[in-house]
Amino acid sequence: MICFIGQYPMLIIFILPDGGGLSAPEKQLRLAGQAERIGRAIDLAGGTIRASQLLDLNRGTLLKWRKGEARIPLDEAALLAREAGVTLDWVATGADAKAVDAPTQISRFSVDAAGAPVMQPPDADALSVMREFFPLHRLDPQKTGIVRVIGDAMRDQLPEGSLAIIDMRVTIFNGDGIFALGRPGAVLFRNVRFEGDSVRLSADDAKHHADVVLKGSDAFDFKIWGRVAMALTRK
Repeated sequence: MICFIGQYPMLIIFILPDGGGLSAPEKQLRLAGQAERIGRAIDLAGGTIRASQLLDLNRGTLLKWRKGEARIPLDEAALLAREAGVTLDWVATGADAKAVDAPTQISRFSVDAAGAPVMQPPDADALSVMREFFPLHRLDPQKTGIVRVIGDAMRDQLPEGSLAIIDMRVTIFNGDGIFALGRPGAVLFRNVRFEGDSVRLSADDAKHHADVVLKGSDAFDFKIWGRVAMALTRK
């Protein structure tokens, strides 16, 4: 990093601590702790495969970092920390551990007059989860939302009052599953099933909610919010 003292530019270089001045056992413990935090940061960033893609490195290099067999360069540590949602200081020294262990929230969404999702304030029925929740379920924390289910169209899988956790990266029908669909003033949940060159949308309550079949470039009057990743139901 370059900064100016008076009119003179100064180059400041940060390095991860290597335990200089410590005894051999102390240095080994510090490196082991750093390797453990690097491993957790890799998990928080989406796992070894995604982290290796982000850093443009082979997985063997990341494995060496996890085991403490190689030191991670500063620029790659900074990128990894950013993707994991942690601080570089925590990766290097373990400082600010409470922020890493603190729960994060999945925002709740409501529907606007056009059928588009609207994020609600953080205190409005948000769901608190630990950071590991997202890589564990292969979700992006910036593209995940919750919607409270209204109605009994999907009563077998999404009973009324359930919280549907939605992967909002999915904006097209890309396979079978349950999708959240926005219409003016309402959110619908429907089973999506591919049948040859058509897509069938169906409800669990088929008696009161007719199937919709879309073919080719058929137009539809709803917005695809995403695929339902899981649901929290009341007992």
